[in-house]
Parts: sequence; C-alpha cells; structure tokens
Amino acid sequence: QYLVYAFQPEHYLAPGIEVDKYPVEQSDINQGLMYVAMPEALGGSGDLVFSGGYPPDTELPLGHPDWRTLHEEDITLPGEISGYNRDQALLRLREGIERFFITDINNPAASAIAQSDLPVMWDIALWAADPLAGQPSFNHIPGGGNVLYMDGHVQFLRYQQDFPVCSTWTFFLESLQMVMTP
Repeated sequence: QYLVYAFQPEHYLAPGIEVDKYPVEQSDINQGLMYVAMPEALGGSGDLVFSGGYPPDTELPLGHPDWRTLHEEDITLPGEISGYNRDQALLRLREGIERFFITDINNPAASAIAQSDLPVMWDIALWAADPLAGQPSFNHIPGGGNVLYMDGHVQFLRYQQDFPVCSTWTFFLESLQMVMTP
C-alpha cells in the first residue's frame, strides 16, 4: 500500500488511542477526518479531502488547472473539524518532509521524525471475510508485513507491533472506504 501523504497515528486516531488497540471502535477514529472525507449525501462535508473534491479514482490531465491541487498539494484540516486545537496538515510525501514534524524548535532532535521512522509503503494486513471474527489474513507468516521507510530501509513488523501494521490503521482504511464509496 502506498499513500501519498505522510500519515501518522495522530492524524487518523482520536487523541489518546494507541495504535495497537483491539477491538477498534468507530469512536477511536478521528471523526473530523471522516467527516471531511464523507460525501454530503451521507451527512459529511462533501470535501472528498483525499481527492481534491473530485470523485475517488479521478485522474486529471497534466495541463488541467486543478492538476496540482489533486496530485501535489498538502491537505489542511481545520482545528474545529479535526478535533485538535490547531490546524493539522496531511503532508504529501517528498524529500525533506520529516523536518515538518518538529514540534519543539528548541530541541528538534528529540521531537523530530527521522526519515528512518516515516513509513512510505507497506504490506497491509487484510481482514478475512468477517472482520468481527478477528481473523486477519496476512501477506507474510508469522502475521505481519514489510514496511519501506523514507530512508530506503525495509523492516518486517509483526501485526500490532507498530503503525502501519496494526488494527487501528486497517479499521481506519475500511471506514474511509465505506464513507468515500459513492
């Protein structure tokens, strides 16, 4: 799986929820993010945040005036929608993006996310036909997936060891797919 954004657990989880929580409930997910992604017909804002306001899977030709918005720009979620006191951004993956995760300018080494900590692409644990049965199906035995990080190294993570190979991320993606499907 590859997403063009530098997702971190604080983007998709409600405050205080751990990435390895199981079972996951809808209230564990950042409802503001779900609201922004949900079409108006389903009670959301209709912004279709992950597709620049276009229906999912839209591809624009390079010369189109909205091409940059759809394919290159960061997404800013207003604080009152995202459930946080400040504006929160989903940043597009690009060289040097880890610098934007510095939260304390007086001690950047202690609070920054290094390229070796920023997942770019990964195997995803897919739930079996009945997600309530708690039977995940994995691409790799003994239950986990490979994660490619921005610095180029690959690490195998066991299921529930860390983001993005965890139940909360899988639940978020399933929930997002349900609200964005027309």
